[in-house]
Amino acid sequence: MAKLETGNSGLDYILQGGFPEYSINLISGLPGTGKTILAEQISFSIAKRGGTVLYISTASEPPTKKIRYLQSFTFYDEKLMTERIVFESVGDLLRAGDLKGSIERIKDLVKECKPGLPD
Repeated sequence: MAKLETGNSGLDYILQGGFPEYSINLISGLPGTGKTILAEQISFSIAKRGGTVLYISTASEPPTKKIRYLQSFTFYDEKLMTERIVFESVGDLLRAGDLKGSIERIKDLVKECKPGLPD
């Protein structure tokens, strides 16, 4: 079975090479345990290998703030932010109670960004 490396050597070791390709994985834990950072690290790992990543947040912090924070990590690569990774938020729509608008925005983003795994 093909594996998708996470970019985290310890986790890839535990997972025997990474997550199974095209699998759905739920990452859970208490606040502050690193779930978001892990998801971002995986995003950069996929992008570094030629994939295109659409990272959709429901959090209240704007993508620009998230990007400033990401710049402090070794996996951050500004070039990938312009070429292979798109950070977007639907938090405003969700807080306004606009579930239908949120779904439509996500559909539009998928069509625009065409996310996909590396070849």
